[in-house]
Amino acid sequence: MTERREIYRSANARVIVTGQPVGKTCCVTFFTYASDESTLPLVNGFGEEILTRLALPAVHIINLKNHWWQIPDLQDCLQAAQEASSAATRRIGYGSSMGAYAVLRFSEALAIDESLCFSPQFSISRKLVPFETRWSKEARSLDFSQESMKIRQQGIHHIIYDPGCDDRQHVELIRAHNPDANLVLHEVSAGGHFVIRDYQSKGHLTRLVSGFRAGHVDPQLIVAHPDHKDHAAAPG
Repeated sequence: MTERREIYRSANARVIVTGQPVGKTCCVTFFTYASDESTLPLVNGFGEEILTRLALPAVHIINLKNHWWQIPDLQDCLQAAQEASSAATRRIGYGSSMGAYAVLRFSEALAIDESLCFSPQFSISRKLVPFETRWSKEARSLDFSQESMKIRQQGIHHIIYDPGCDDRQHVELIRAHNPDANLVLHEVSAGGHFVIRDYQSKGHLTRLVSGFRAGHVDPQLIVAHPDHKDHAAAPG
């Protein structure tokens, strides 16, 4: 049975470690938005079932509210996750939507070497993304004064998104504010914001995650999606 232990908990977040990351590739995940916040204290980490089944060590960072990581104990939470993954040979970030946003935003703090990010936001602050109409409750109530989307330049970051929805403008902003980051953009003209579900329904997601065991994201498994646009896969 895979070892599972909680190493951090506050009113805002949990950090759970599965397996032993020492000397291995470690997956660092962030959970995503929940339509019902009351379920968040009960969830497993993002992709935890697949990663456990594949015997891939992971550090799962779970939001206990839909706070887009605008929280007072952010540094304590990130420090716990960083220490848990520090002895890994390679760290692969993994998330969707708010989770993908967090993977990119905290890629420097967590020394992410490579990431697989589905449909990330640049921000949900209406000052920065006036085109955005989703997550209006959170946009009104959160303080974004400490927010910064500065992506780790030493890493490789695969961003998969549907250019037919507002996610395209988020990706454009992410790229414009990180001209020196190694961003590999993959357009998938299907699935909308929940393009990750489209990968899952077509049988690609488990294959993508299982590729983490080789220590990298396999772009050939990304482009296996029938609606993938090859011309969009270009470094930033």
